[in-house]
Amino acid sequence: MPTAQKIVHSLQLSIHSRTKKDSALTDNREPRTVNSLGFTLIELMIAITIVAVLATIGLVMLQGAQRIARDAKRKSDLEDIKKAFYAYRNATGTFCLTGAGGCVTEDFAVNDASSGFAGSCGVSYCLKNTIGSYLRGSSEAAAGVANACDPKNNNCTSTTYATDYYVRVETVSGEEQLTLSALLEGVDPGANIVGPTSTRTCTKAVGRNYCITE
Repeated sequence: MPTAQKIVHSLQLSIHSRTKKDSALTDNREPRTVNSLGFTLIELMIAITIVAVLATIGLVMLQGAQRIARDAKRKSDLEDIKKAFYAYRNATGTFCLTGAGGCVTEDFAVNDASSGFAGSCGVSYCLKNTIGSYLRGSSEAAAGVANACDPKNNNCTSTTYATDYYVRVETVSGEEQLTLSALLEGVDPGANIVGPTSTRTCTKAVGRNYCITE
Protein backbone atom coordinates (compact mmCIF):
# COMPACT_ATOMS: atom_id res chain seq x y z
CA MET A 1 0.00 0.00 0.00
CA PRO A 2 2.71 2.49 0.83
CA THR A 3 4.28 1.65 -2.49
CA ALA A 4 1.02 2.42 -4.34
CA GLN A 5 0.70 5.71 -2.50
CA LYS A 6 4.22 6.63 -3.50
CA ILE A 7 3.46 5.87 -7.15
CA VAL A 8 0.29 8.01 -7.05
CA HIS A 9 2.16 10.81 -5.32
CA SER A 10 4.94 10.64 -7.92
CA LEU A 11 2.39 10.84 -10.74
CA GLN A 12 0.73 13.86 -9.13
CA LEU A 13 4.06 15.64 -8.83
CA SER A 14 4.89 14.82 -12.44
CA ILE A 15 1.55 16.15 -13.72
CA HIS A 16 1.87 19.30 -11.62
CA SER A 17 5.41 19.88 -12.83
CA ARG A 18 4.38 19.42 -16.48
CA THR A 19 1.44 21.80 -16.07
CA LYS A 20 3.77 24.50 -14.75
CA LYS A 21 6.18 23.98 -17.66
CA ASP A 22 3.33 24.24 -20.22
CA SER A 23 2.11 27.39 -18.53
CA ALA A 24 5.58 28.91 -18.64
CA LEU A 25 5.96 28.05 -22.31
CA THR A 26 2.61 29.61 -23.07
CA ASP A 27 3.54 32.80 -21.17
CA ASN A 28 6.83 33.00 -23.03
CA ARG A 29 5.19 32.50 -26.42
CA GLU A 30 2.50 35.19 -26.00
CA PRO A 31 4.81 38.25 -26.13
CA ARG A 32 6.49 36.89 -29.25
CA THR A 33 3.08 36.42 -30.86
CA VAL A 34 2.05 40.01 -30.04
CA ASN A 35 5.34 41.47 -31.23
CA SER A 36 5.13 39.60 -34.48
CA LEU A 37 1.96 41.54 -35.38
CA GLY A 38 3.97 44.80 -35.92
CA PHE A 39 2.71 48.27 -34.83
CA THR A 40 -0.36 48.49 -32.66
CA LEU A 41 -3.28 50.71 -33.65
CA ILE A 42 -2.29 53.34 -31.09
CA GLU A 43 1.28 53.45 -32.40
CA LEU A 44 0.02 53.91 -35.96
CA MET A 45 -2.31 56.70 -34.89
CA ILE A 46 0.53 58.51 -33.12
CA ALA A 47 2.79 58.17 -36.18
CA ILE A 48 0.06 59.47 -38.52
CA THR A 49 -0.59 62.43 -36.20
CA ILE A 50 3.10 63.36 -36.13
CA VAL A 51 3.36 63.19 -39.92
CA ALA A 52 0.23 65.36 -40.29
CA VAL A 53 1.59 68.00 -37.90
CA LEU A 54 4.95 68.10 -39.69
CA ALA A 55 3.20 68.38 -43.08
CA THR A 56 1.08 71.30 -41.82
CA ILE A 57 4.12 73.12 -40.47
CA GLY A 58 5.95 72.58 -43.77
CA LEU A 59 3.00 73.89 -45.79
CA VAL A 60 2.71 77.03 -43.65
CA MET A 61 6.44 77.70 -44.01
CA LEU A 62 6.25 77.17 -47.78
CA GLN A 63 3.32 79.55 -48.14
CA GLY A 64 5.15 82.15 -46.06
CA ALA A 65 8.25 81.83 -48.22
CA GLN A 66 6.15 82.18 -51.38
CA ARG A 67 4.53 85.38 -50.06
CA ILE A 68 7.95 86.83 -49.25
CA ALA A 69 9.19 85.96 -52.74
CA ARG A 70 6.13 87.57 -54.40
CA ASP A 71 6.53 90.75 -52.34
CA ALA A 72 10.22 90.90 -53.25
CA LYS A 73 9.28 90.69 -56.93
CA ARG A 74 6.71 93.46 -56.52
CA LYS A 75 9.29 95.80 -55.01
CA SER A 76 11.82 94.88 -57.68
CA ASP A 77 9.29 95.42 -60.48
CA LEU A 78 8.42 98.90 -59.22
CA GLU A 79 12.11 99.79 -59.18
CA ASP A 80 12.44 98.51 -62.76
CA ILE A 81 9.44 100.58 -63.88
CA LYS A 82 10.91 103.60 -62.10
CA LYS A 83 14.23 103.15 -63.95
CA ALA A 84 12.35 102.84 -67.23
CA PHE A 85 10.60 106.14 -66.51
CA TYR A 86 13.94 107.82 -65.84
CA ALA A 87 15.31 106.49 -69.12
CA TYR A 88 12.18 107.72 -70.89
CA ARG A 89 12.55 111.16 -69.30
CA ASN A 90 16.19 111.34 -70.36
CA ALA A 91 15.07 110.68 -73.93
CA THR A 92 11.98 112.91 -74.00
CA GLY A 93 12.56 115.47 -71.27
CA THR A 94 9.37 114.49 -69.39
CA PHE A 95 7.75 111.77 -67.30
CA CYS A 96 4.46 112.44 -69.07
CA LEU A 97 3.69 109.62 -71.44
CA THR A 98 1.88 111.94 -73.85
CA GLY A 99 5.33 113.31 -74.69
CA ALA A 100 4.35 116.80 -73.61
CA GLY A 101 5.58 118.16 -70.28
CA GLY A 102 3.31 119.55 -67.62
CA CYS A 103 0.65 116.84 -67.79
CA VAL A 104 -1.98 117.30 -65.08
CA THR A 105 -2.55 113.66 -64.12
CA GLU A 106 -1.91 110.41 -65.95
CA ASP A 107 -3.05 107.21 -64.24
CA PHE A 108 -2.20 103.73 -65.50
CA ALA A 109 -2.74 100.21 -64.27
CA VAL A 110 0.06 98.18 -65.79
CA ASN A 111 -2.40 95.51 -66.91
CA ASP A 112 -4.90 97.90 -68.46
CA ALA A 113 -5.83 96.83 -72.00
CA SER A 114 -5.68 100.37 -73.40
CA SER A 115 -2.95 102.10 -71.42
CA GLY A 116 -0.84 99.40 -69.75
CA PHE A 117 1.63 96.74 -70.84
CA ALA A 118 -1.08 94.29 -71.85
CA GLY A 119 -3.91 94.24 -74.34
CA SER A 120 -4.34 96.26 -77.51
CA CYS A 121 -2.74 99.48 -76.20
CA GLY A 122 -5.45 101.55 -77.79
CA VAL A 123 -3.79 104.91 -77.09
CA SER A 124 -0.43 106.16 -78.27
CA TYR A 125 0.81 107.01 -74.79
CA CYS A 126 0.28 103.60 -73.21
CA LEU A 127 3.03 102.12 -71.07
CA LYS A 128 3.88 99.47 -73.65
CA ASN A 129 4.56 101.98 -76.42
CA THR A 130 6.51 104.41 -74.24
CA ILE A 131 8.51 103.07 -71.31
CA GLY A 132 8.07 99.50 -72.53
CA SER A 133 11.16 99.76 -74.69
CA TYR A 134 13.21 100.81 -71.62
CA LEU A 135 11.86 98.09 -69.36
CA ARG A 136 13.67 94.85 -68.71
CA GLY A 137 12.50 92.24 -71.15
CA SER A 138 11.61 94.98 -73.65
CA SER A 139 10.89 92.46 -76.40
CA GLU A 140 8.28 90.86 -74.16
CA ALA A 141 6.89 94.27 -73.28
CA ALA A 142 6.49 95.07 -76.96
CA ALA A 143 4.56 91.84 -77.37
CA GLY A 144 2.19 92.81 -74.58
CA VAL A 145 3.40 90.27 -72.03
CA ALA A 146 5.76 92.37 -69.93
CA ASN A 147 7.38 90.76 -66.92
CA ALA A 148 6.65 93.81 -64.78
CA CYS A 149 3.24 92.69 -63.56
CA ASP A 150 2.06 91.49 -60.18
CA PRO A 151 3.21 87.86 -59.75
CA LYS A 152 -0.41 86.80 -59.28
CA ASN A 153 -1.15 88.17 -62.75
CA ASN A 154 1.00 85.88 -64.85
CA ASN A 155 2.74 87.95 -67.55
CA CYS A 156 -0.08 90.51 -67.59
CA THR A 157 -2.40 87.95 -69.13
CA SER A 158 -5.34 89.42 -67.21
CA THR A 159 -6.34 92.94 -68.18
CA THR A 160 -8.74 93.18 -65.24
CA TYR A 161 -6.50 92.11 -62.36
CA ALA A 162 -7.71 94.48 -59.64
CA THR A 163 -4.54 94.98 -57.60
CA ASP A 164 -1.81 95.06 -60.22
CA TYR A 165 0.81 97.82 -60.11
CA TYR A 166 -0.46 101.36 -60.48
CA VAL A 167 1.36 104.28 -62.07
CA ARG A 168 0.60 107.97 -61.63
CA VAL A 169 2.34 110.88 -63.34
CA GLU A 170 1.20 114.35 -62.31
CA THR A 171 2.39 117.93 -62.18
CA VAL A 172 2.35 119.52 -58.71
CA SER A 173 3.41 123.17 -58.33
CA GLY A 174 5.13 123.03 -61.71
CA GLU A 175 7.06 119.83 -60.82
CA GLU A 176 6.43 116.47 -62.47
CA GLN A 177 5.98 113.69 -59.94
CA LEU A 178 5.98 109.94 -60.44
CA THR A 179 4.29 107.53 -58.01
CA LEU A 180 4.25 103.74 -58.36
CA SER A 181 2.09 101.55 -56.12
CA ALA A 182 1.64 97.85 -55.38
CA LEU A 183 -0.21 95.64 -52.92
CA LEU A 184 2.14 93.64 -50.69
CA GLU A 185 0.83 90.46 -49.07
CA GLY A 186 3.05 90.43 -46.01
CA VAL A 187 1.80 93.71 -44.48
CA ASP A 188 -1.47 95.31 -43.47
CA PRO A 189 -3.57 95.99 -46.61
CA GLY A 190 -4.49 99.39 -45.19
CA ALA A 191 -0.91 100.51 -44.61
CA ASN A 192 0.90 103.23 -46.55
CA ILE A 193 4.52 102.09 -46.80
CA VAL A 194 6.98 104.29 -48.64
CA GLY A 195 9.82 102.49 -50.41
CA PRO A 196 13.42 103.19 -49.34
CA THR A 197 14.45 104.74 -52.68
CA SER A 198 11.72 107.39 -52.60
CA THR A 199 12.72 111.04 -52.56
CA ARG A 200 9.49 112.22 -50.95
CA THR A 201 6.47 110.91 -49.09
CA CYS A 202 3.96 109.31 -51.41
CA THR A 203 0.35 108.29 -51.11
CA LYS A 204 -0.36 104.81 -52.41
CA ALA A 205 -3.11 104.22 -54.93
CA VAL A 206 -6.47 102.84 -53.83
CA GLY A 207 -6.25 99.15 -52.95
CA ARG A 208 -2.44 99.21 -52.57
CA ASN A 209 -0.24 99.54 -49.49
CA TYR A 210 3.25 100.22 -50.86
CA CYS A 211 4.53 103.07 -53.03
CA ILE A 212 7.73 104.58 -54.32
CA THR A 213 8.43 107.95 -55.94
CA GLU A 214 10.91 109.40 -58.38
